[in-house]
Amino acid sequence: MKCFMTGGTGMLGSYFLLELLQRNFSVKALKRKNSNLENTLKLFQFNNAENLFHQIEWINGDVTDYDILESATKDVSAVFHCAAVVSFRKKDKKSMFDINVQGTANLVNAALQNKIEKFCYISSVAALSVSETEKPIDETFVPQPNEKQSGYAESKFKSELEVWRGIAEGLNAVILNPSIILGAGDWKKGSANIIFQVANGLNFYTDGIMGFVYAKDVAQIGIELMNREIFNERFILSSENLTYKEVFDFAAEFLNVKKPHYKVSPLLLKIGQKLDNFRCFLSGKTPSLTQEMVDVAHSKIFYSNEKILKTLPQKTFSPIKNAVEEICRCYEFAKK
Repeated sequence: MKCFMTGGTGMLGSYFLLELLQRNFSVKALKRKNSNLENTLKLFQFNNAENLFHQIEWINGDVTDYDILESATKDVSAVFHCAAVVSFRKKDKKSMFDINVQGTANLVNAALQNKIEKFCYISSVAALSVSETEKPIDETFVPQPNEKQSGYAESKFKSELEVWRGIAEGLNAVILNPSIILGAGDWKKGSANIIFQVANGLNFYTDGIMGFVYAKDVAQIGIELMNREIFNERFILSSENLTYKEVFDFAAEFLNVKKPHYKVSPLLLKIGQKLDNFRCFLSGKTPSLTQEMVDVAHSKIFYSNEKILKTLPQKTFSPIKNAVEEICRCYEFAKK
């Protein structure tokens, strides 16, 4: 099968590329002209698959360019849409809507135009916009935008609406809602930054609880769903609900560094955010802490993986401790 994917230079997209090529898919991947392929290549090298990396047909372009998307999807059977801007900063809201929402609309339209057989959209649990609850969130939850919704969450919610619109127009699609995705990538950005921070002496932690999932599992499940006659459904992908400290401690253990040991209260973090905003107001720099980050750090939200495990009974999620160990080994490999 020949497929087209977006976001191939990102953390999750790199895992999709690796899994697809290991399964003998022919792959075209979209990238910006000046994108750095080093992190994607490192993942392939870590998995002794550099030869597969050179089989990728890279296409220079952007999801905001409909003509490129229409041309790139003319001769493929499946589309994996992983590209997205992830940010909790207000200044990035426009770019998130341009890439996440309009980009998704463009790709859905191109897929409809070229009668693509299967379409897999990687959304996020952020699109569900839930408040704290001890009851695990599952697929029966109806997403509702609210005033506390982050710009990122709003963009993913509206991106999903574009996919559902495509489904109404005849697109065979599945929507995946991963929780926090852990994987190897740009160690100074996104969730991969967890490993980088711990390796460099992270001392602080919060009491938040969140779902976590390994990027490899997300890629494997996405591909498996595309190999089946399963369409027009959403699936929450989450391995375990853990405290942030538990994940930090897993990384510290495997990296043989000191575990974070100072708990930061919501009040202290809020004060830190205000001070950071004032400092940046004076200096003209971008704040390192936002209200949305503070909210996420202390939220306690639980997610259910029951539906996907019933749909794919042969699939088991990687325990997060094992996933973090492999990611740490990749981190050490990438430094060489």
